[in-house]
Amino acid sequence: MLNWYVVKTKRLKEDFAKINLINQNFKVYSPIIKTIKKMGDKIIHLKKPLFPGYLFVQFDLNNSNWSKINNTLGVTSLLSISNTLSSVNLSDIDSLKAAEDENNFIIISKIQKPIMGRLYQILEGPFKGKQAKFKKKIDSKNVFLIVSLLGREINLNLPYNSIEPV
Repeated sequence: MLNWYVVKTKRLKEDFAKINLINQNFKVYSPIIKTIKKMGDKIIHLKKPLFPGYLFVQFDLNNSNWSKINNTLGVTSLLSISNTLSSVNLSDIDSLKAAEDENNFIIISKIQKPIMGRLYQILEGPFKGKQAKFKKKIDSKNVFLIVSLLGREINLNLPYNSIEPV
């Protein structure tokens, strides 16, 4: 039976390991997110692994030559608990895939619900780097936050993908 397993990759070698595993006919899933970085006056969109240093690989534990995964370039090892490989629930992989947009980027708001009063860091715009409290969700893409500035509380309406939990 085909199951998903977690593979630890070498530092910053997720894509390299993924290519090498695919070349060995393994099915690989690497959830990615879009991040925003400001360089000077420009805003640059970058792709980043949702789980840096890890990939998901699908294989049949009983009928495939999965031991070669540990010797794949870019791979450190298959994750195991007490020397036993532990599979990932198919529903967890399906949930991640269901949270992808048309460009295969994970939409964080689909997998993580914002919590009232929780602190979030603002990732872009004039309030970048500031911490703000979550007030309410407006729709599937936008949220209201409260940021304290100069002794006042300011309400902000921001896209959900421009904040991250502290």
